[in-house]
Amino acid sequence: CESCQQQQQQPHCDSGGVRNPRRSIPLPYIMDLERNPVPDQLGYLVLTEDGSVHASGGELENDERRANIISTILSLTDTVDPAVFKPRSCRTISIVYPEHSYTICLSNKRIYVVKKRVTENGGNSGNLGEGHSIRA
Repeated sequence: CESCQQQQQQPHCDSGGVRNPRRSIPLPYIMDLERNPVPDQLGYLVLTEDGSVHASGGELENDERRANIISTILSLTDTVDPAVFKPRSCRTISIVYPEHSYTICLSNKRIYVVKKRVTENGGNSGNLGEGHSIRA
């Protein structure tokens, strides 16, 4: 995921975590958004496949409302014409507002959501006008 890949540090502990062959950082380290937040992280949600909150923190602590909205967005990606896009081909969705963004990543039967502060040097490709954009 876009936010997960920005984390380039090595873990502080020797957890012996499982490695994803496409990444050089152990997965448990990447997915620990509480102890190892991504840069400019304001909050996070970790959801199960059915949309229930598994973990949360920061501005998204126990935010069932946003969890339901995100689950609905993900269910919409399943309704895209399979002749155009392969089923389950969407792995990352970014929703960008002027002050913050949400990055939604699907990994290991979990849904990871990171709310980040938008910085001046952060590009907003896919702009919808009025400072909003959606990238998938």
